[in-house]
Amino acid sequence: MDCATGSVAPGANATRCDACPPGSFQGAAGEVACEECAPGSFQAQPNRPTCDNCEAGYVAAEAGATSCIACAPGQYVAVNLSTV
Repeated sequence: MDCATGSVAPGANATRCDACPPGSFQGAAGEVACEECAPGSFQAQPNRPTCDNCEAGYVAAEAGATSCIACAPGQYVAVNLSTV
C-alpha cells in the first residue's frame, strides 16, 4: 500500500495506513516505518512529514521528543542540538 507522508503501512500486505505518532515522522510516501525525531527537534502532532526544531533557549535532548524544554538557568542552546 502506498501511504501518504506522515503515515506508514503496518506490514507488507497492509490494507490501511497508520499515522506516525507524536515524536516521529515520515517524509516519504510508501514507507513502512516512522522515524523518531532527532535530538534537538520534536513533533507534537501525529501524522506529520517532518519534525520541528526547538526554538532558541529550548532543547529536546533525546530522540522521539514531543516537546522542547527550557534550558536550565545558566545554560543556553549553542548549536541547535547541544547545551552548554
